[in-house]
Amino acid sequence: VGSPSEPPLSKPSLNPSSKPPSAEPNEEPVGSPSEPPVRAPILSTPPSVIDDFFCVDDFIRFNFDGYGIPTDLISCFQEDDDIGLPRKLSLINDAGLAIGVVTIEYICLILGSSEISISLELENGEIVTGGSIVSILTPGNRVLAETTFVELFYDNTGWTTILSISQQGRLMIELVTEVDGEVLTLSAFDDIDNNICFDCGGEAAYFADPNGFLQYGFRVNAYSDSDAHTGIINAARYMHTELHELYENFDQNFVNDEVDTCLIVQENNAPTPYAKPDGGNITFNFTDTTNVFFQFELFNVEAGGTIFVIANDTISEIGVNPAINEIQNVVINVPHAELVIIQFEGPGAVCGVRSCLDGAPTPTFVGSNPPTRNRVPTSSPYPTSIPPTIESIQPTDCYDVLGITERDIIHQIGSVDPIPEDAIKVIHGESANVTIEISQLWSQDVNVTFFVHYHSNTHESVCEATSDFPFEDKLTKSLECYDGWTDVGIFIYFDNELTIDECQECRPPEPDEEDVIAYYFEIPCEPICESFEPTEAPSTIAPTSVPSKAIESIQPTDCYDLYGITNEDIINQIGSVEPIPRNAIRMIHRENANVTIEISQLWSEDANLTFFVHYHSNTHESVCEAIPEFSYKDTLIKNLECYDGWTDVGIFIYFDNEFSLEECEECKSPDSNEEGIIAYYFELPCAAVCERLDTIHPPITPAPSRMPMVQAPTNCYDLYGITNEDIINQIGSVEPIPRNAIRMIHRENANVTIEISQLWSEDANL
Repeated sequence: VGSPSEPPLSKPSLNPSSKPPSAEPNEEPVGSPSEPPVRAPILSTPPSVIDDFFCVDDFIRFNFDGYGIPTDLISCFQEDDDIGLPRKLSLINDAGLAIGVVTIEYICLILGSSEISISLELENGEIVTGGSIVSILTPGNRVLAETTFVELFYDNTGWTTILSISQQGRLMIELVTEVDGEVLTLSAFDDIDNNICFDCGGEAAYFADPNGFLQYGFRVNAYSDSDAHTGIINAARYMHTELHELYENFDQNFVNDEVDTCLIVQENNAPTPYAKPDGGNITFNFTDTTNVFFQFELFNVEAGGTIFVIANDTISEIGVNPAINEIQNVVINVPHAELVIIQFEGPGAVCGVRSCLDGAPTPTFVGSNPPTRNRVPTSSPYPTSIPPTIESIQPTDCYDVLGITERDIIHQIGSVDPIPEDAIKVIHGESANVTIEISQLWSQDVNVTFFVHYHSNTHESVCEATSDFPFEDKLTKSLECYDGWTDVGIFIYFDNELTIDECQECRPPEPDEEDVIAYYFEIPCEPICESFEPTEAPSTIAPTSVPSKAIESIQPTDCYDLYGITNEDIINQIGSVEPIPRNAIRMIHRENANVTIEISQLWSEDANLTFFVHYHSNTHESVCEAIPEFSYKDTLIKNLECYDGWTDVGIFIYFDNEFSLEECEECKSPDSNEEGIIAYYFELPCAAVCERLDTIHPPITPAPSRMPMVQAPTNCYDLYGITNEDIINQIGSVEPIPRNAIRMIHRENANVTIEISQLWSEDANL
C-alpha cells in the first residue's frame, strides 16, 4: 500500500507481506488481485457538498463485548450492587441496637492493587475503650490482610485504619472492637452481610475476541507489517483509557474524558496497552451488510492513515489526517460495506462504530478526505457473496447445549455422584478466557461448601471457596486460558461440620471419602457458538516462495540452544527488576503433552538462594515446589504438563535466607516494591519445535546400492532402548543401566510407554 495520498498499487493485504502472522482467521480474505486495480475517477464530491447522512444509533463501544460482558471492570459484574464500595455497615451492640456506622472505601494504586480504608463512627456518645482488630478475608474465610493498629479520633468516638491488598472482587470485612467496655464484632456470624466488592482493573480483558462482536454484525482483527503483539488469532488489544492512572507508563496522548475503551494494535507483550509506533491495520469484517452506511470513531491518530472499504467488488479509500489526542468521526459513505480496513501510519485507536442512514443533515468529516473508488478485477479473491447472517443462532441459546457433562471429566475422586444436568455450563468462551456458571444442583437438603481451583486473569492459580451454597444458587468464574484451553477443579463438601486444614481446601480427597467430590476438567476456550456459522470461507493463495534462509546449519542436538527463556518471554514480573541471567532457564524438551525446563542458579554467586516453582504436574495438580539452599550454578529440571500445546509456570526467587514465609504464601505474588524477591511468570509453548526442524528440509541422501533390510514394525522400538546417554541426572551409586533394561515400546505425542526389566541383580529381588 502506498502513502495515504496515493492509490494502492494492489488490493490492501490483511496481513503484512514481509512477516505474516502465523495464523489467520479463516473468514478473512487474504492475498491480492492478480492485477492491480486501475485508478478510476473520484466519484465522491468534496466534504462541503457530500451526501447527507443520519447517524441515529448509539456508538457500539468496546467496554462491553457482544454478549454484554464488561471488558474493563468485570470483577463485580455478577455481584449485587448493594455490596459495592463505598459501603456502610451498622455496628450492633449486644442489645441489638445500632450504635455506630462502619464505612468501607477503597483507593486503587495499580492494576489489581488497592488500599482499603475502614472507619468506625459511634453515634450516641459511646467511646472506644479498648483494642480493635480489622480483617479482610476471601469468601472462603482466608485472611488476606489484618491489623490491630487503628488511629483513634481525638475524642475516642471512633477510629480509622487502612489495609493494603492485591486482590479484588468479592471479599469480606470483619472487625472486633471494644466500646464502653463491651467487645463488639462485625462478621457473617452476626447475621450481617459483611461482603464487599470493588474492582481495580486487575481482570480487565487484554485481547478483543475477534468473534466477540458478531452479535453486532462484524468481526474485528488486528495486523501489522512488523513485530507486534496480536497473538495467534490476530487480535486487537483493548485500551482501557479510563484505567490510565493504574497502568505503568500509559501514553498520555490516549487520555481523554470523552472516550472509554478503544482498540489498538498492541506493540509488545506487556500489561500496559501501548499502540504500535509504526501503526498497523484494524479490520472490521461485516457479516451483516444490510446497514447502509457506517461511522467510525477514531482517536489520537498521530501520523494519519487510510481507511479502505470493500463493497460490491469495489475498493474505496478515505484519507485520515493526523489529530493527536483528538476524536475523529469518519462516515463510511460506501453502501453495504463488506470489509473495512483502518490502516494507521502510527499510533491510533478505534473507539466506536455505528450504522447510519442517508437523507439527513450532513455530518462533519473531521480531518478526513473524501473517498475515492476503484474497480477491482473480477478475479478478486474477496468473496462475491456474504455468508448468511447468524440471526437464527443466538449466542444466549447456543451455550445452552454446552453444559459440562460426565464425558468432560478427566478425573473424579471421592464420591461417585454424577454431575447434575446443567450444573456446570460454559456461558462465554474466547481464546483468552472462558466463563463458567456453576449451579448448586447437587443437594436440596443441605447447603454445601464449594471450592473452585482455577487460573485467574492475574496469572495465579486460585483456590476460592463458596460456603453455605444453597440449592439452585449460581456462581460464575472467569478462567484464564492458554492457547484456547484451561483446567479447573471443583470440590464439593456435603458435610457442613467438616473442618478443613488451611492449604488443604483444593487438595484431592481420599478415594473412599463419601462426603466429598472432586471433579477435574479441561475446557476449550474458543468461541464455540460462533463455530455454528457457515464454514465456507474465501480460498487463500499459497505462498509463491519459501524462506530464503536454509536451516541445514541447525543440528537437532543444538536446536534447543535457540530456545532459551529470556526477558522477552516474561508475561509478568513482580518484585525486583533483576533480569533473567543468560541461559538461566532453558527448555530442554518440548512435545505437545509436556515441556521440560532446566533452571540454573545464575542469579547470585555470593549466596545460596531459595527458589519456589509453581507449575502444572503430570497429576493434573498445580504444584508449588521449594528448592532451598540453591547453590550457584546448580541446576534443577522440571517436567510441566501442557494443555493443547501450552503451559504456564511461575518462578519465585528469594535472596534473603533469613526470611520466613507463612504457610500457603510460598508461591504468592510479592509486593511490587520488594527488592529481595523476584517473581517471574511465563507462558511456554510445548510444540515439538526441534523435532519438526528435521522434517522441514530433510538431507538429500543417495539411493541405496542394494535392497535395504526390511524390519517388521513390531521390531522398530528395538532401536530405542534407553541407555546411559539418555540420563539427565544420576544420584547415588554409579551403576550403569543394563542393556535393554529400560525400553520404549510405544510413542505418541501425548504418551510414551516404557518397559522396565529387572536386569540389575540376579542375586536378589530389588
